[in-house]
Amino acid sequence: MAPDIIRSNVSMTEYEHEKLEAILKLLGGCVFRRRILLKPYFYDKDQQKSGKVSFTRFRSILDFLNLKLTEEQFSILCKRFSHQAIEFNYYEFDEVLKKYADLG
Repeated sequence: MAPDIIRSNVSMTEYEHEKLEAILKLLGGCVFRRRILLKPYFYDKDQQKSGKVSFTRFRSILDFLNLKLTEEQFSILCKRFSHQAIEFNYYEFDEVLKKYADLG
């Protein structure tokens, strides 16, 4: 059973929840070890300062930071942290990932 912290109102299978937890542990560990502050990278690209960016922008930020994801991993993150299925909610993602980085 996936932790409540990664649960949301988004309909995801148990397999996706398990994968999501593994992805967050992996990214959280990388962020912790490399001492990366993600929010400023997202904030710079968020022209409306809404806490959301396009999925393409999310991918480019992760690539820029050398946080490579498979298509499946990327899709699962986008599904869980999507806002109205058109944008990536980086604010919520950052808050959740901080808890996984603290485990590092």
